[in-house]
Amino acid sequence: MRDSALCRKLRSRTGASITFALLLFLVCAVVGSVVLAAGSAAAGRMSQLAQSDQRFYSVNSAAGLLEDVMDGQSVRIVRTQTTEITTVNTFSESGGVVTKTAGTPTRGTPEYEDIKFQTKSDGDWADPTEDTLPLHLVRLLLGLPTDTAVCTDAEWEKEFAAAATLSDWALEAGDDLPEVTLKPSFSGSALTVQIASKDERNEDKYTLQLTFQAAVSETTETKTKQEPRTMTTTSETIKETETQTKTTVVTWTLADIQTVTKEADGNGGTPGNAP
Repeated sequence: MRDSALCRKLRSRTGASITFALLLFLVCAVVGSVVLAAGSAAAGRMSQLAQSDQRFYSVNSAAGLLEDVMDGQSVRIVRTQTTEITTVNTFSESGGVVTKTAGTPTRGTPEYEDIKFQTKSDGDWADPTEDTLPLHLVRLLLGLPTDTAVCTDAEWEKEFAAAATLSDWALEAGDDLPEVTLKPSFSGSALTVQIASKDERNEDKYTLQLTFQAAVSETTETKTKQEPRTMTTTSETIKETETQTKTTVVTWTLADIQTVTKEADGNGGTPGNAP
C-alpha cells in the first residue's frame, strides 16, 4: 500500500509533487554548473602550466647549450714581433795596442706578423674554421678587432681586460616554443649571462644566470739570430734579429649557475629546479 501511494504521489501533477520536482531540478542544475566551472578552471590552469613548462624548458635548454659551447673551451692567441738590433764596435790603435770600444745596440722598428687565433681540435691547437663564441668573446676582452688580425704596437701591448660592451642575444627555441633572451656582461675576467623567457607582456618570467670564469696564462719566448759580422780596419758591425713570440691562452670555465626569477605554477611551486 505504501509503495502504491508513493508511486501515485510521484506521478501526481498537483500539490506538493510539483514543488518537490522543481527543487530536485534546481539541485541538479547547481551541481552541474559547479562541475562545469571546476572543469573550466582546471583547463585554464593546465594551459598556464603548459606555457610555464615551455618557458622553463626553453631557458634550461639554452643554458645547457651555452654550457656545452663555453665550458672548458680554450682559445690561444699568438703574437709575433721581429726586431733588428745593430751594434757597431770600433777599434783604435795606440802604441801598437788595439783597443776595442763596444757600441750601443740600436733597435730598429718592430715588424709584426698577423695575429693567430687558434682553438682546440681533437686535443691539438688548430686554426678555427668559424668564429666561435669563446673566440669572439676572447677577442672582445683582449680589445682586439673582430674583423682583422693585423698586429701593431698597440695590439702587441694589449692585456686581458674587460673593456667591451655586449648587446643582448636572442635565441629562438623552435616552433611553438617561446623565445629566450641572453643578457651577457663582463666583470673583470668573469662573463655573466642571464637567460630569460618572457610572457606576453614582455616581462621576464623565468631567468637563469650562468657565470663563466676566464683563466688567462701568458708566456713570451725570445729567440736571437746573429748574422755574419762585417769587419773593417776600424770597426765591426754586428746585426742580430730578435724574434719575440707572445702566447696567451684563455680557458672558459662554468663557475656558477643559479635561478634569478621563477614563475610559480598552479600549486604555488616552481616548474622545476635550476639545472
